[in-house]
Amino acid sequence: MTKSNFNFSGYDSHLDKALFVRSVEEALLELFAAGKVSGTVHTCIGQELIGVVVADKLSSSDIIFSNHRGHGHYISATGDYYGLIAEIMGRSFGAAGGIGGSQHLYNKNYYSNGIQGSTLPVSAGCAFANKIEANNGISVSFIGDGTLGEGIVYETLNIASLWQLPLLIVIENNRISQTTDTRQNLAGSIEKRAEAFNIKYFSADTYHIDNLDSKVQESMDHVRLTKSPAIIEIQTDRLRSHSKGDDNRDPQVIKEYYKRDLLSKYLLTNEGASKYQAAQSVVAETIRDIEAQDEVFSPVRGTSATKKVEFEEIGNIKSGIRINDQIYTGLKNALDADSKVILLGEDIENNNSYNPVPYGGAFKVTRDLSNVFPNRVLNTPISEAAIVGIANGLALRGMKPVVEIMFGDFLPLAFDQLINNSAKFVEMFGKRLDIPLLLRVPMGARRGYGPTHSQTLEKHFLGIKNLDMLALNHRIDNAKLVETLICNIKNPTILIENKVLYTKFSNEDKIPGFSYYSTTSPYPDVLIEPKGIDPDFLIICHGQMLEEVEKAVSVLSLEDEVYCSIFCLCNISDPNIDALEKLSNKIKGVLVVEEGSDIGGISSEIIMRMMENQSFDMKSVVRFGNREIIPCSKEGEDKVIPNQKSIRSLIKKELRNG
Repeated sequence: MTKSNFNFSGYDSHLDKALFVRSVEEALLELFAAGKVSGTVHTCIGQELIGVVVADKLSSSDIIFSNHRGHGHYISATGDYYGLIAEIMGRSFGAAGGIGGSQHLYNKNYYSNGIQGSTLPVSAGCAFANKIEANNGISVSFIGDGTLGEGIVYETLNIASLWQLPLLIVIENNRISQTTDTRQNLAGSIEKRAEAFNIKYFSADTYHIDNLDSKVQESMDHVRLTKSPAIIEIQTDRLRSHSKGDDNRDPQVIKEYYKRDLLSKYLLTNEGASKYQAAQSVVAETIRDIEAQDEVFSPVRGTSATKKVEFEEIGNIKSGIRINDQIYTGLKNALDADSKVILLGEDIENNNSYNPVPYGGAFKVTRDLSNVFPNRVLNTPISEAAIVGIANGLALRGMKPVVEIMFGDFLPLAFDQLINNSAKFVEMFGKRLDIPLLLRVPMGARRGYGPTHSQTLEKHFLGIKNLDMLALNHRIDNAKLVETLICNIKNPTILIENKVLYTKFSNEDKIPGFSYYSTTSPYPDVLIEPKGIDPDFLIICHGQMLEEVEKAVSVLSLEDEVYCSIFCLCNISDPNIDALEKLSNKIKGVLVVEEGSDIGGISSEIIMRMMENQSFDMKSVVRFGNREIIPCSKEGEDKVIPNQKSIRSLIKKELRNG
């Protein structure tokens, strides 16, 4: 048995190809019943013709996004029935290496994910990439009628229409969402939804194959020729259960569906029965071949290898350059160096035909970049989830999107895109995919913005595999870091830019009697030590908190004769604890301080890693963060956010108690 893709030889008509899809899915249900497949199997039995007809119109530049009910789409678009069956049977040689299973499939221009609506903006991002590359390719996204309950659908429709993206949305309307009738969960008209966003609407069904064929062709031609989105709603019937055997519908209704199903009618003919029998034989032989190969997916648990750490002394930093100017310079250099870099965000353009007054971002980081790099620095609607989703699509197709989230507090709106798409895409499909997506996130308090515009939320994105997180501070060359990061990015990355830090100047001021070092890595950590004196405490921090810690340490040394070393992390998703080993026998205690909550936060992770590292002998360990809602008043902020005074008091208290 070969593992080559099925070329539908002898299966010339749409009905013949759809019969082959049905034979695969019937076999999968049998495998599940026999205990040879675990998890779930969502079949498209009754809907097979949709995938077959759409796939027949695809070009080599087109990109397909499917969902949990995508077996038919996958086989029709790729021919890889062998890889599909092997994947669902958990084999390492399956379409996604045995990782993805039934719902998460990948094959060149084909992607699927099981979360409703989640991939629609990703598909739009791929359409955007095709538009940028002018390759005449379109993006096709399959969704069900139930997906129309998801808000991200409408965020995406808005942007796809505004930006005229070559995106075809195929709505497979089987009138039921799992077990809930559409009449209970869908108000209004699908056609009117398209009209509201000025998107061309088409309709067809799976009961009249010639009409289905012509309408699909018409809709795809519209998208390809006009370079604008379209929706085609296809009425169809799901003949089997939502998944496996959970069907609570009236059996009589299902019988009526079978009566009008074209494949069921075709199976009653001699030709249809013969083709189906032949397909069953091919599928059965495939399954026997796969069962004979015991190459199941086995995860390899990563080991924590000691990192080589080298330090260099930090020289005098050129004074008079604000941090937001440094970030601007890094962005400008990256845009100039790589034509694939594109900036997206709310209000990030400078002046344009709609708004003649210059702006350039809430914190003026992007300033005139939209003028210097026209069509590569773009304002977006207020749609964080869709913006990040579109950036995911751009990244999948080799672009380097940089997204500015106006306030870090808004980042949770895009959490699904980050955790279920950005980070998963890297290896969910059984292959290492680069997702060069950068999210720039202004974070933090001390600006008087109150409870929903002042939070420090890094901890909520900690520990997500393949999602990197870096934090800027005033002791490193942020222009160089930003440029290096964008030009070399592989994983989706969150860059924490503290809002107070924007206003600070890089300068030459240092604590008298202290040495300043940084690691030689592209994203350097900073080490500050008292000269010739063993420190009493080690304070670990990140981001803008470094300034508060330095002020506290300066006063402690000058007024209290208490000496502390400081270690400021840049990479906070993977704290470099190995860099601290040379200090482990000197310190009396460790304080880990962060602006956000220290409950389950970065400080907790750092302390745990230090305790796991047997070389650390810590007599006192303290974490310090903010566990309160942040008030608007400056006095209130000073009481809840760690600052130089509270840090100094805490160190003195620990030394007294020790």
